[in-house]
Amino acid sequence: MDTIAVAVHFWSKGEAKAMFLRHEGFLGVLGAFMHELRKESRCGLTVDEAAQQFQISVSHAAD
Repeated sequence: MDTIAVAVHFWSKGEAKAMFLRHEGFLGVLGAFMHELRKESRCGLTVDEAAQQFQISVSHAAD
């Protein structure tokens, strides 16, 4: 990450500063969902069986 920070500083002529955030490894809801699918598949369920447990109903507000 230091290389990226140095490059940003150089190419912006010191006007921009690179900042990095540490995260939990889940990039939003999709990452958490995929994590759960992997965890379920290690418990003997197939990915399809695990996905069926997480059925999400979508409601349309415009209806």
